[in-house]
Amino acid sequence: MREPTLPPRQGPAPARRDASLEESIGRRSHGNWLGWLFGQQTFWVSVAAVVAFVVLTFASDVFATQQNLFNVTRNFAFVAIIAIA
Repeated sequence: MREPTLPPRQGPAPARRDASLEESIGRRSHGNWLGWLFGQQTFWVSVAAVVAFVVLTFASDVFATQQNLFNVTRNFAFVAIIAIA
């Protein structure tokens, strides 16, 4: 039984194709600073935290008090230290 033969390879050389792929990825992932910022998970976590803070400030009379903000900061400090480490 004869093995099927493949047609000759057509298209750009592999090095050029790899270079254009890298260029496309670079343009797509680093188009501009705003696109880079929106692609960062830490940006969206920060936005969610600010939105939650603003909503809770208006929803409750005791949320934005000095004592409560101190308690929230103190309780979050342990989580923040673990996340950084």
